[in-house]
Amino acid sequence: MLQLRDRRVIALVGVMAASLFVFVAMVSFGVNTSCTNAWSCTSNSCSPCRIVGAATVGGLAIGALLSVGVLLSPWPRRGRVPIYTVAMIVLAVLVLVVAQTWDAPTN
Repeated sequence: MLQLRDRRVIALVGVMAASLFVFVAMVSFGVNTSCTNAWSCTSNSCSPCRIVGAATVGGLAIGALLSVGVLLSPWPRRGRVPIYTVAMIVLAVLVLVVAQTWDAPTN
């Protein structure tokens, strides 16, 4: 059976995972709304706006994997915490960048 290496990291993982979820939801809603408005789509499944959904799902999946990895990692807490924090921040920035790669229609 898998054991958590350091229970003190659970609070950090909870806060960072919740923050990532809220951030990705806000980015997805804002970027997706502007994408569907620009392309006159009725849903976010139209071709130009699918990248926003993919960035959202991918970002949340990678964030979940990072969270599980930091909880089960055998590394000492001093090494895990900074790496995890930087990885989650970089992931949030990448989700934002990827979600904003859709192009508005040119007239």
